[in-house]
Amino acid sequence: MIKFWVNELESGYYDKLFQNGIKKSRGFQTNWHLTTFKHIKGYLNKGLNHLDYACGPGTLIGNYSLAESMGVDLSQKQIAYAQEQYPKFEFLGLEDFQFKDFQHKFHVITVLGLFEFLSEEEIIEHLNRFFYMLRDDGKLVITTPNFSIFLRALLFLSQLVGKTKYNSLYVSKFKRKNLITFLEKQQTFELVKVKNFINAGSLLSIFSHKFSEKLEQAVSSYSSDKYGLLLLAELRKNNLKSI
Repeated sequence: MIKFWVNELESGYYDKLFQNGIKKSRGFQTNWHLTTFKHIKGYLNKGLNHLDYACGPGTLIGNYSLAESMGVDLSQKQIAYAQEQYPKFEFLGLEDFQFKDFQHKFHVITVLGLFEFLSEEEIIEHLNRFFYMLRDDGKLVITTPNFSIFLRALLFLSQLVGKTKYNSLYVSKFKRKNLITFLEKQQTFELVKVKNFINAGSLLSIFSHKFSEKLEQAVSSYSSDKYGLLLLAELRKNNLKSI
């Protein structure tokens, strides 16, 4: 798994894909990231200290953050790209990032699209580190795919036609119910909410982001955010617990 992210993925791959899709105003993968960022940007307000853990090429921070944001990633290649592309913000490779130096530093930590590549034991280790770095009542916001039948079908198709293949990399395949169960067991955090997004309306994004967004909003309103390809979980640091 590490080999793929560090060596095989092109420098700035996701940022270039995102920017190209924005220019064309279409594309499913771009819409996936665009919709995710729109859900996350409300947490990145001015005056807050924010860490984007597993930040990749820095697209979220560089385009949507009003906070004092820092990005950290395993891939030094992606960090070098982020530093050049978004020099306003600080980006560090994981090998240069010392958790102990950031005790109670951040109001918000975002972790987008990482937990599915980790074992549950590794996730718990990361949760303990995030607890250490968050301020009292700080927020942890994560996203991970909802491994429903619909998503599995899309992943199968992407294996046939997609350029980047992930199936062999997935470790923890959460659905809404078992994600809630898993997170509620973690005494260091209080689970605030779990919501689904990126529903069937997103399929129209291969033709138009605008029409896709309208249909997705309609489906989301009708389903009360209980259906979708992606899960967003908001957790609050539980100050009554320690690690």
